[in-house]
Amino acid sequence: ALPADSPGQADAPPPTVPPPADPPVQEPPVTAPPTQVTPPPAGADPPTQAAPPPTRADPPPTRVDAATVEITVPTGELRQYLFTLFTRLGDDDIPRGRIEGVRDTVDAVRRLDRASREDRAFAEHILGLALIPLGDSIRGVEHLAEAVRLDPLDRYITVLRAHGGGDR
Repeated sequence: ALPADSPGQADAPPPTVPPPADPPVQEPPVTAPPTQVTPPPAGADPPTQAAPPPTRADPPPTRVDAATVEITVPTGELRQYLFTLFTRLGDDDIPRGRIEGVRDTVDAVRRLDRASREDRAFAEHILGLALIPLGDSIRGVEHLAEAVRLDPLDRYITVLRAHGGGDR
């Protein structure tokens, strides 16, 4: 410590203490003005509610490459599996996504090496029926014709003719 009379000690300004900080400013809470509901004048149309904001649509389903799908249906149950897919197309108001799912699945099933000729014909028939409502009627009729070629059942021929294919 330096003696009180040492040079520089007496010339130093007294230490300063910063002034106390201002308390933080508190903003008043934000409140919406009160809503007044007034009835419409006599004879006027009742007020309508605003439409809800648009919702974001789900992205379209991605199409799976049928050549890369592994089907794990036992061979003995393949016909029942195909029949289940066929019945999914039977609704009057079938959602497009369901048709696309049937299309993609049947496309993979028809490529199975272990599928019998009859099962491949049934798969071609279902694929044709799925493509037509999706707007691909040319390919749909081609698959219906392939079903007849593989297994010329009367029901396949009737459907093919109903869609403008085959001999009339």
